Amino acid sequence: RITYSRIGSASYVDEKGIVRVVGDNVPRFDHDAETKESKGLLIEDVRTNLIYPSSNWSVGNPGWTINNSNINVTSNTSDTKDPAGTYNASKLVAVQGNTAMKDIWWTPSNLTFASGTAYAVSCFAKSTTGAVLQLRPRGQGSNRAWANYNLSTGAVGSSGGASLVSTKIEKYPNGWYRCSLVFTGNGCSGSCGLGTLLMYGDNVGEATSNTGDDSKSLYLWGVQHEVGSFVTSYIPTSGAAVTREGDFVS
Repeated sequence: RITYSRIGSASYVDEKGIVRVVGDNVPRFDHDAETKESKGLLIEDVRTNLIYPSSNWSVGNPGWTINNSNINVTSNTSDTKDPAGTYNASKLVAVQGNTAMKDIWWTPSNLTFASGTAYAVSCFAKSTTGAVLQLRPRGQGSNRAWANYNLSTGAVGSSGGASLVSTKIEKYPNGWYRCSLVFTGNGCSGSCGLGTLLMYGDNVGEATSNTGDDSKSLYLWGVQHEVGSFVTSYIPTSGAAVTREGDFVS
């Protein structure tokens, strides 16, 4: 016999590739989101998602800011279902003709990048118009890690930064991808944060003169920032950071 326990809720991917959240002491049998193949019993250690809110980015939420007002955000868009099968994704569209990066920064007060510590950041992204996502931690100076994710081909494009450890993109149903980046902190040269950037191609890199094109849109859901050298299952947050307790099996 197997005895299983866990305090609090946690998520997994079901046999249809949908992200599900279950309560206390419910074992999670995880699946490959693309092939739907069972991965068996999911056992994870304690992790905390320091980004909040992780999905609902309506005006007034203190955890995020829009850089340079060059992007319009529609929260809880009805355009598409998110990876959980609900309508809680946010739609990002650049202001037509405006220049500079089209980005959202998450800057909650408890976000730090300690020197020598590994961090894993991730988010679910989708684009039906050829947009590219860039993930980039903020406050790391010239060594900052960054990576571009092609949401049409499902491939990681160019990437760089001395603090970059690894990148990954995973396919989910309905055109969604989970994009992730692992980096080593080297302290903050300014405000710490996580940037999700709306790009128009892999060759844009770190350019700051990117003319806004409102025909290209990007959907985001489930942003996560955790201490560790790899990404774990999605931890939903609302008004504060949330800790997923460990799984215990005997």
